[in-house]
Amino acid sequence: MGSKTDVWQGTLALMVLKTLETMEPMHGYGIARRIEQTSGDALALNHGTLYPALLKLEQDGAMRAEWGVSDNSRRAKFYELTRAGRKQLEGEARSWGQTTAIVGRFAACALALVLPASSRGQAPPSASEVFRSFDRVLLLEEKGETSAGVNVGDLNGDGLPDIVLGKGRHWPLYNRVLLNDGKGGFTASNLGTAPDRTYSAALADIDRDGDLDIIVSNDGPDRKLVYLNDGKGHFTEAGTFGSPSWATRYVTLADLNGDGYPDIVVANRGDYPDLVDGKPGEGPHVPTPSFVCLNDGKGHFPACEALPTESATSIVAADLDGDGALDLFVPHRDGGQSIILWNDGKGHFPTSTRVGPAAAWIRMGGAGDFDGDGRLDLAFIDEQKRAAYVIYNRGRRQFGEPEQLPGPPRPPYALAVTDLNRDGRPDIVVGYVEMPGSVYFNTGQHSFHEVRWNDGKGTVYGLAFADFNGDGWPDIVGARSDAPNAIWFSTEPMPGR
Repeated sequence: MGSKTDVWQGTLALMVLKTLETMEPMHGYGIARRIEQTSGDALALNHGTLYPALLKLEQDGAMRAEWGVSDNSRRAKFYELTRAGRKQLEGEARSWGQTTAIVGRFAACALALVLPASSRGQAPPSASEVFRSFDRVLLLEEKGETSAGVNVGDLNGDGLPDIVLGKGRHWPLYNRVLLNDGKGGFTASNLGTAPDRTYSAALADIDRDGDLDIIVSNDGPDRKLVYLNDGKGHFTEAGTFGSPSWATRYVTLADLNGDGYPDIVVANRGDYPDLVDGKPGEGPHVPTPSFVCLNDGKGHFPACEALPTESATSIVAADLDGDGALDLFVPHRDGGQSIILWNDGKGHFPTSTRVGPAAAWIRMGGAGDFDGDGRLDLAFIDEQKRAAYVIYNRGRRQFGEPEQLPGPPRPPYALAVTDLNRDGRPDIVVGYVEMPGSVYFNTGQHSFHEVRWNDGKGTVYGLAFADFNGDGWPDIVGARSDAPNAIWFSTEPMPGR
């Protein structure tokens, strides 16, 4: 048998959704084995590639999950296709069909050219790296306000990506729901009946009725709110979580206890002095715990459990030790030690590991298998060091030292991880304070190639990704303060770039 190859770029979501369409609910290992069998064992799927894709599809509402018992009597999470997932599958299949048809035409032309040249038997040249540009922009608003968060998902079941903007921060504003009209524009409306101090408006199907609901994280003294979707992109306030007094920044939605329902991870910032000219300011240090609020199975969050944290603005949920449970990477926001909290499988986090520098000012982090070894690594931005970093997972709950991404010192403020050039490797996107952002295309072997994006206006607070124009390439949508929120479309790079 020949050696196996990795999954082709841009096809993993299609393969997962198609597998679930044709089979009964399956657990992750079963999905991986089915894909490998369907390929005639020509493809190889590892944990670090498959499980982030499963988590994203679940968070996007394309599939639902619940825990059960596998054939060998082991506890496992089983995945099932949703209505939104079937529509996504149709779009993925159509896009891939168009792509293969185009490639087929070029292959035919290439064959006609190559054979007369008597070059049969020569190995084809290796494909060059694809570094997309993001020069074309669509402003989502006429003016800049204090926006802080952006999330993307199909809110009304029409198969198109919609946008939710979290706005306000410390000054009350209305959050906005932007429904994609399918014609290159959006129909906008306010979320809720009153403005509030929002950092994030996160999306997940919290009541498992097949559509995406919205969890709003507000700074104190505002209530933290739950909005339920009627399936048509209309939202009704349906409850609260946590305490209005919390200095909440961003929330992360993930199934932490394996009951199939998304839980809420609440990142609360402590009361620490700000940096002054890149140096720690003077004043008292008042640590503040973050919290986990478990879903009761009815879309409510009646109780929250404190986490042993000091100051956080974002928390990353990812299976960092490969045991099937989502752990929490908690970057320290205000000059302290970042930690990983290890999930006991029941949504509790009794043990932790220090990771990264002893003193860090990290506003945002992310996770991805950057070196392709099947283990999820960590990425983060450090405001004090004015740089972005990757920490590689060595396995057995051990991590290496931070490795700085290329480029001069710049004030980073937002970070997200996604595959922007469809090569199967996670890339890193960074937004800055009043400077053009960075797309770090992952070229393998601990190496990244930087491409600039956006006009450098305002401060980028949040990032999300979706194919808004149907060309098969993910675009960037950014939430900014003091500049309009916007979409930057993925395009072919200009000559000379």
